[in-house]
Amino acid sequence: MSGLLLIINELGSEKRLAEALEFFERSKASGFEPDTPTYNALVGAYCWSMRMADAFRVVDEMRKCGIGPKSRTYDIILHHLVKHRRTEQAYSVFQKISSEPGCKPTVTTYEILVRMFCNEKRMDMTLRVWDQMKEKGVLPGMHMFTLINNLCHESKLDDACRYFQEMLDVGIRPPAQLFSNPKQALLDYGREDAVISFGLKIEKLRKTPLVE
Repeated sequence: MSGLLLIINELGSEKRLAEALEFFERSKASGFEPDTPTYNALVGAYCWSMRMADAFRVVDEMRKCGIGPKSRTYDIILHHLVKHRRTEQAYSVFQKISSEPGCKPTVTTYEILVRMFCNEKRMDMTLRVWDQMKEKGVLPGMHMFTLINNLCHESKLDDACRYFQEMLDVGIRPPAQLFSNPKQALLDYGREDAVISFGLKIEKLRKTPLVE
């Protein structure tokens, strides 16, 4: 039923919710049992129209059917809440994910929250989410350099250096452009030693073969 999935996704993104729902109900009437991706598409269709109560009703239906929700389901909801700057509601949803059986935040989930709090200039919450991610053993992704750049813009260089070091410690190799902002901020504050140290570590990482 990949065709149905594509149709619901496309209609939902165009905010043609009634048509998306019609296709979904017709497929169920014909004997199709919706799977997790199809339900996720339905959740997304409601979210595009910001019908969040209905989106959560679908989540409840998934729960009753024993096919979710999954972290991807919540990532869809979070994306739309963040897009409409519903910060507190997004963080509330994030906090509930870990209590969902068989569901836990992924690096994508954490990145959504980090970007949200960075955009809101709430570095205390950004750092709290980062630390929660570490406690859960989730490795940071490339998008986490958003946090480091924001710390540099706020002249919190010690924090920026600490989190940059954590990225390097887990083997993440930042492209040159992602190192440019921290590098310039450190140079502006006379921290050439840190620039040299990070430069050597990055070069060592780039020369280290990737292990498959």
